[in-house]
Amino acid sequence: MGAQHFAVTRTVSTGSWVGRQFQGAGYGKALCEAVLHLAFDGLRAERADTAAWITNHASLGVSRAMGYQDNGTTTRAADGKRVEQVNPTLRRSDWRRSPEDCTIVGLSSGASEMLGLPWTPGVDR
Repeated sequence: MGAQHFAVTRTVSTGSWVGRQFQGAGYGKALCEAVLHLAFDGLRAERADTAAWITNHASLGVSRAMGYQDNGTTTRAADGKRVEQVNPTLRRSDWRRSPEDCTIVGLSSGASEMLGLPWTPGVDR
């Protein structure tokens, strides 16, 4: 997960890579759920963006399962060839909340300060 000018945009970019031998076992979905939980519940993001090659059906499937919506494509170069990248986006209001067993631990005022966010002591993020 990354962001530029998060205090202003309230937007994060997400991405992951799962080794081929671990694909199809639910790790990508679990990772995506955890990252979105941190972004939306922990950091109070309003939007999450991601991207995948148009041929990466598994990755796009995980994004769609999380509630991401298509937001156009971008033409990129990969291995010297022209490739279309799909750019899904997820708004906080469309997010399907993480399971109960997903807990944020250790998010503190230091993280809020680093991101330029207001911090309210005693408020669980």
